Amino acid sequence: MIAPVRSVKTYHHPVLPKEVITLLTTATGAGWIVDGTVGGGGHTEALLQNTEDSVRVLGIDRDPSAIQAATERLQSFGERVQLKEGRFGDLDQIADEIGATPILGILLDLGVSSAQLDRPERGFSFRQEGPLDMDMEGRGQERALEVLRGLSIHEFTEALRSYGDVPRPGTVARVVIEKIRDNQIYTTTDLAELVEAEFGWLRKGNRHPATRVFQALRMVVNDEVGELERALQGITATLSPGGIAVVISYHSVEDRIVKHCFRELGRSDGFKILTRKPIIPSQEETRENPRARSAKLRAIQRVQD
Repeated sequence: MIAPVRSVKTYHHPVLPKEVITLLTTATGAGWIVDGTVGGGGHTEALLQNTEDSVRVLGIDRDPSAIQAATERLQSFGERVQLKEGRFGDLDQIADEIGATPILGILLDLGVSSAQLDRPERGFSFRQEGPLDMDMEGRGQERALEVLRGLSIHEFTEALRSYGDVPRPGTVARVVIEKIRDNQIYTTTDLAELVEAEFGWLRKGNRHPATRVFQALRMVVNDEVGELERALQGITATLSPGGIAVVISYHSVEDRIVKHCFRELGRSDGFKILTRKPIIPSQEETRENPRARSAKLRAIQRVQD
């Protein structure tokens, strides 16, 4: 029986927890599970609760505040868990540095956390005024503003089209970059109000037009696609025979990358795809945890070297 999963104040409830636990506790014996996006430690805690003491978890996160929150949450597990500040694209190097072997499982839960969205000073949300930062490493350097100042209109257009499916991306990019160059945008609300003025917005249940713009900009600031591609390479390098990799994505671009990578691996003799179609949350889960509504889970198993 799977132990219940608890949520922690400021950090979201883990997405698809039962499915993650079922998949990642399949492998038996002593070894490690790598949680490449540990966040507040929800998935890691559930994995530790549902595995034998011979299984340890390496939790990685690029956000220092996430590592701090996870440290507090997971302290009762002692040496069964090791937390490292770093990028999940470097998971193979980090695992090697601490001697984490064999790797029985790898989990990547992509995207931004509720804790990051809910803190105005992090600059991820257009709903509260804050600096244009969006840096997942939390260095407080107005990283998004810096990135915008360095982008051409063409480059931002491509980002809005590829990462945000933004309508009229060229128009939005031109207006935003021109205002940036004229020093008329400094905060999250400055950018949101500019986008709203460009698109218009009927508040009755419609998604704010800045949602997709902020998503695309965040993905550029944090090189989220590049990070995912490096992590998928790390999976092939570190996963032990019998080990399983699970990736939860929330964006069509990320899901497409995972699907393509797993399909290519599945054509070899070394890997077996476990999810021909992505697993999505139940209606009950999305009611309890709205963040889960766009989640897609894909899994693959290494069957031999």
